[in-house]
Amino acid sequence: MGIGNKKLAAVYYNQQDTPPDHLLKIAAMSDLEVSQPPALMGFMEMLDNAGIMPADMKWYMPTNTRDPAMEPVAAVMYGDGDAPANMLQVRFDGGDPMALLKTKRFDFITATGWTAVGVASGTIAVNDPTYMVLRAAALANSSILARVTSGFLNSNTLPMNRIDWDKVLLFMAHIAANPSDAQAVRRMQLKEATAIGQLAELGIGISIANLTITGEAYGTSRGTLAFTTNLTVNQPAILAILLKSTGAEFFLDNVSQGIISAAGTFPTGDGVAEANLVFSNANGAAGTQSDLYVGGIRAFQEV
Repeated sequence: MGIGNKKLAAVYYNQQDTPPDHLLKIAAMSDLEVSQPPALMGFMEMLDNAGIMPADMKWYMPTNTRDPAMEPVAAVMYGDGDAPANMLQVRFDGGDPMALLKTKRFDFITATGWTAVGVASGTIAVNDPTYMVLRAAALANSSILARVTSGFLNSNTLPMNRIDWDKVLLFMAHIAANPSDAQAVRRMQLKEATAIGQLAELGIGISIANLTITGEAYGTSRGTLAFTTNLTVNQPAILAILLKSTGAEFFLDNVSQGIISAAGTFPTGDGVAEANLVFSNANGAAGTQSDLYVGGIRAFQEV
């Protein structure tokens, strides 16, 4: 049985163990690769809760589903005759595989509501509903910052604009950069500050020096992570940060780039100041005009 022309396979397993034998059999029968790339959460649980889980679904669940060592929860949807590259793959991550079953979702509209701070004619050149363009002008040391205050990313014990950093949090955006500029620095950040620049307060973010990507997080000090893959000029990419109890994990186009996990190098606990979603683009002394395209901005947080 399937949904439309799609067949479903879902697998739960302990990351410390090798995949169970029947998972390997599923992979062999369906020409799937045994993998665990990230994307959005809750898909398989929604099917289960709605009572529409296909009867012939392959399913593996550890005996103790509340074991905090259980991660990740992986699910795969695939179509008849599809190659693995064409599959929609879903991963849940965090210490508890059921932690994101109940989530809050926030979609940030780019058309309005952003506070812009431009230097040397830096500006928001495009404000469409689905994306915006942050443009550093063809002047030396031009920059543009766009920010919006975050709200409700917390429990009911904090002021609405502060973040509960102990809650599992996924922050993602679609990004493109044009042109290649050796002096350009572009950033996406969720932080307890409003100014342009690298993290120096509680927060998570991604910095793009020309096209080279670095993840960053800050607790009591700044941690960084070099991505293994860079951006391509004027081609969109999905950048995501997953904050959980073990650290801040970074993704490029659904592929994990690694995790910042050293104590103090990622935010934890209750926020101490108003948090802001901040995107910025700055050129250098050469004054090359450069654009940062931003869209599909979303945040998901554990309830």
